[in-house]
Amino acid sequence: MTRPHRILAALAAALFAALAAAASGCSSGGPETTATPHNDAGSGGDDAGTEPIAPADGAAEVDAGTACAASHTFCADFEDGPIDSAFGLAEFAGGGTFSPSEEHPRTGARSLHVTIPEIPTDGEGLAALVQQVQGTPMTLTLAVDVWIDAASETSDAIKLGNDGGLVVLRLASAAGGATATLVEPLADGTEHVLALPGTLATSTWVHLEIAVAMTSTGSTATVRANGAVALDRAPLTQLRAGGNSFWWIGIDTYAGATPVAPWSVFFDDVTLDAS
Repeated sequence: MTRPHRILAALAAALFAALAAAASGCSSGGPETTATPHNDAGSGGDDAGTEPIAPADGAAEVDAGTACAASHTFCADFEDGPIDSAFGLAEFAGGGTFSPSEEHPRTGARSLHVTIPEIPTDGEGLAALVQQVQGTPMTLTLAVDVWIDAASETSDAIKLGNDGGLVVLRLASAAGGATATLVEPLADGTEHVLALPGTLATSTWVHLEIAVAMTSTGSTATVRANGAVALDRAPLTQLRAGGNSFWWIGIDTYAGATPVAPWSVFFDDVTLDAS
């Protein structure tokens, strides 16, 4: 089935209005949202929606062993305070949740655990965190450690781009691990698909890095897994420099004619560098 994307065209405008409202404490004037911080146990629900997150008071202490010990445009190690307090927006549907977890920390004591229950026919399961990038950067590099605990049907796991276009890293269960595919949704409803070689290991930490270099006339994407280049400056079709930039982590899955089995994924040491 065709996979809808919230962060495209007019929907992107609503997203960035909600992010701006969360930062200012004002109503966005768009779809109904609630500017209330989530608690430390995460959130979820049966109905699809977005919730802008109020900025946290004060700065969290940084564990010297995490990615946040270095300088980045943005980083999250999920060690202190509400896990989503550093993010601008949370998205949920179909009972998806996120919560802090001490089960599989990559560094420090905690990671972010995202779960999606079994999704019935024609349903959606979603739990994700979204962050806007200030200014109009020409390059975006997102790095994150991922532990795939239970994989299922093809699902979005990482999104990176702006309100004119984006790239999506999709994961899917496969023999011996999980496959990864980089997809660029296009305005005409089709997709530019960039398959990545091999499979990702499950039940262990995998370090992923996605970099997009954008100009007004063309853009490229590079993907690395555990330091090895899986995609090298592949030309993109639609994404260009300019507009509001953002990034997104979580799991977003859709069921077609048959139900989708549950997902369980851990994220840790998320960094974003923009220039």
